[in-house]
This record gives sequence, structure tokens and C-alpha cells, in this order.
Amino acid sequence: MTPEKFEYIQALLKDHAGWEMSEDKLYILDRRLSVLARHKNLNNLSDLLEDIETKPKVTTGEIVEALAMTDTTFNRDYDVFKRLESVVLPQLKNAKKGSKRIRILSLGCSSGQEVYSMAMSINRIWGDEIYDWDIKIIGADINKKALNKAQKARYSIFEVQQGMNIKDILANFKPVGDEWEVKSSIRKLVDFRECNIIDSMTFLDKFDLVACRNVLKYLYTDNQSDLLTKIHNFQPVGGLLYVGKNEDLSAISSGYKRINGFNCLYQSTSSTPEVKVEINETVQNKKPDEAKAMPSFVKPTKM
Repeated sequence: MTPEKFEYIQALLKDHAGWEMSEDKLYILDRRLSVLARHKNLNNLSDLLEDIETKPKVTTGEIVEALAMTDTTFNRDYDVFKRLESVVLPQLKNAKKGSKRIRILSLGCSSGQEVYSMAMSINRIWGDEIYDWDIKIIGADINKKALNKAQKARYSIFEVQQGMNIKDILANFKPVGDEWEVKSSIRKLVDFRECNIIDSMTFLDKFDLVACRNVLKYLYTDNQSDLLTKIHNFQPVGGLLYVGKNEDLSAISSGYKRINGFNCLYQSTSSTPEVKVEINETVQNKKPDEAKAMPSFVKPTKM
């Protein structure tokens, strides 16, 4: 890929998705766009970019979708997710016991594993009480192909084994041919919708918990700030923001405050987030007892 083509793709991704694509991701662009070109029966990347001139909306959408990050697993970042399950969700249940109504949003949900993981946790924590509650988890993403997979709720044995042990698999899935389908008792808690986070987002509900994990760090600074403002606007004061394990939002001086003891959990305040947000990536080591609790099927972080 020539520098000129790379700059063109960079500008396209910024304008249509808010993504900041650095040069170290060049090989990803080249590989994924080459696959897209072949899928469209085009000879090369140059032909693909020329296709934008004749079908700008269609081809641009295909390029954005082809480059969307889809890396996700069940119970992603196992130690962090289990703290959410064991501490945050029970406290949320207690706080909402008056209304018995909870709304959760997962932005950048990809193929649905995070959404279903939260639904499985809630189903396990609530037990038979869940029938008396009004609970909905909405997953939103720009990638139509990933959303279609999420809505079908069917995964390969390799996918379900990433982050789940055999007990959890049997409790939450049923075998369908060579795949495993999420059980209806879990599926009824979730919904999915197509959503571009740089566009205006309209939701009828206020969300008690918004999961926006490993999304902000791929955005330009201005887009990070805009997205946080949008999230803040459809959360009540005290609403929770759950970000990625390696995302540090310490540059936020208003709008959200970090909850003590949680490196990736923030709580909404009454003020609006200020403009500049910087996402810093840090490596957090697992505690020995947390690592020991990890199921044997979790995908290793190093190969």
C-alpha cells in the first residue's frame, strides 16, 4: 500500500467511524482490504478505492466494516469481568431493588460475546428472582456481519471455550449441529442494533451500566470526548461506565470519577466531561488468586 493510499484510508476511517489508524496497523489494512477486493471481484486495492467513486456509500460502508475490530471473547479479561460479576452486579441489583428495572448498553459489542456474558452473569446472580425484574442489555456495533452473528447467538466450540469452562457452557448453551447456541433464557435479556458511535445516538432509556471496552483507545481525541459526552447524556447520575482493562481515563477531570479499587470502572457525576481525553495503555498483572480462578479454557495472552 502506497503512502498516498494509506493517507486516503486514514481520512476515510476518521470521517466515517472516528478511528485513528496508525502506521503500525498498515498490515491489517492491507490484508483486510485485499480480502474485500477479492470478495468484490476486483483486482487490487486501487480498483477498490476507484469503486468508491461510483458507489461511495456502499463501498465506504464495506471498507469500514472490513476494518472494524472484532476481537472479543466470553468473559473477556477474565479477572476483571469476574470482579464485575461478583461485586458490581450484586450492588447494582441492590440499588435497583425498588424499581426492579435495569438497562445496560454495550458499545462496540462485535459478535455479542460480551453482551451474552453479562446476561449469563445476571441470570446466575438473580436466579429465580429474575422473573420479577425488567432487565434489558443492548449491544450496539457498526459491523453488520458481527451483529448478524450476535443475533443468531451461535458459536463454534473454539469460541465458547475462550473464557468459559465446561460447566458454564452446559448451563448456558445447547448444541446445534457443530455449533453451540445461547439458551433462550439468556437471549431474552438481550437486544442488538446497528450503531455508528460518531453519529447521533438516540436511546429511550437511561443506562445504569454502559460497557465501552477497548473502543475509546481506537478513536481520535476529539471523537473520544464526543463519545464520552454522548454516553454521559444517556446515563443517570451515578450510572456506571465500564471500559477496557488497559484503558486509563485518568485525564477526565469531570463527568466521571473512577471507583476506588477498580481500574476500569467509572461513575457518572452531574457535570459534563471536559473536552480532552487521553487513553493510555498499561499492563495490569493478575493477582495470584485471580489467575488461579481462571478456567482452563481461557485464551492465553501470550503464545
